[in-house]
Amino acid sequence: MAKFAEDDRIEQMNAQKRRMKQLEHKKAVEELIRIRREKKEESQKQAIEEREREAQEARIKAQIIEEERQRSEEHTSE
Repeated sequence: MAKFAEDDRIEQMNAQKRRMKQLEHKKAVEELIRIRREKKEESQKQAIEEREREAQEARIKAQIIEEERQRSEEHTSE
């Protein structure tokens, strides 16, 4: 009987170790997922900011071209 009790105790300890390792693995996987999600969100945010910056530069360039066109028309009409 003592042998069975000892084997049962060892099996319970092994089961507890397995559960702990599974829990650690689950936490590690969740952390990796969280990090990847944050990187993806940051990348998307940067892409949006870049598109906005490019659009602003295009508006400024178009405005400068229009002002130059108007100046050119004023000088040719004089």
